[in-house]
Amino acid sequence: MLASVSEFRRIAPAQTKGFTLIEVLAVIVIIGILAVLAVPSGINIWARIQLEDAQNRVERALRTARTNARASLLGRAWVVGVDNSDPNVPTLVIQDEQGLCDEPTPCQRVRLNNFVTAANNFSGGQAVFESDGRARQLGRFVVSSTYSQGENRCVVVSTLIGTIRKDNDPACAGGTDAED
Repeated sequence: MLASVSEFRRIAPAQTKGFTLIEVLAVIVIIGILAVLAVPSGINIWARIQLEDAQNRVERALRTARTNARASLLGRAWVVGVDNSDPNVPTLVIQDEQGLCDEPTPCQRVRLNNFVTAANNFSGGQAVFESDGRARQLGRFVVSSTYSQGENRCVVVSTLIGTIRKDNDPACAGGTDAED
């Protein structure tokens, strides 16, 4: 019997398969550390993507309003404003100044995503483009997110001829129109 036990001890380690409890715990700890490091970075990247998307939508809305104003058969000005009636998803409203939507070009509503907020500093809360495409006043739309650690994305109407540009400076919301 002693011979068979010693023979079993020689053969058994070579035939055993699997991981020890310590090896499994070490791998779990390593995965946990990597997750703790990666998740905040992933959230920042995701928030920036959401901000970029919202900024692009605001820029397209302003360009659409300017184009619609130029194409207006009735010579009406077109406006872009933010509708925050749904507190979770800001919506851009593109319409003629009178809000009639009876032009050949229909009014539009462009929903942003529910992870951003949008505001502007135009008087009356609307960017207005005259029928020749000029801007009635200078101003900016500011898109921000609570997940982006204070970053903002702005779309600026920077000249009275209606020049529209994007501003990716995180502090763009704090500037004045005179700086543009």
